[in-house]
Amino acid sequence: MRRLVLLLPLLCACQAGMAGDWAGELACADEDFDGTMGLTFALNRVEDDEYIGTGTQTYTGQVISGGATRDLEGSLDLVELVATVDGDAVAIAAITDNCEMTIDGQAIAMQCGGAFEVDATWDGGDSLEIDDGDCSGELTR
Repeated sequence: MRRLVLLLPLLCACQAGMAGDWAGELACADEDFDGTMGLTFALNRVEDDEYIGTGTQTYTGQVISGGATRDLEGSLDLVELVATVDGDAVAIAAITDNCEMTIDGQAIAMQCGGAFEVDATWDGGDSLEIDDGDCSGELTR
């Protein structure tokens, strides 16, 4: 029994890393969009520096189209999500699926299957910072 108690911390350490459920909200602003983007995803470790999973991206805000400001809402699934860790740098990539968007409450046809990519900084614990120039914020586990 004593050996088992001594091994438990080692077993827990093997499961460390970025595995788990992450969620957060990013503030976004550029010349075409001003609003927030929500990100959630679940990661499972496949190698020391690589994690796979799935997630969801939501967004709400205002888009400038043809000189008019319009309300925009949408969501999409992130499939085939891969997070690659290099020190504190994390590259996150996925394919989009089940895309939905409304502008001023009206459904808009939207193509899916495109690439989603973002770089983040990981604190080694429960915080991922994202700042890609257009959107910035924190995801936590």
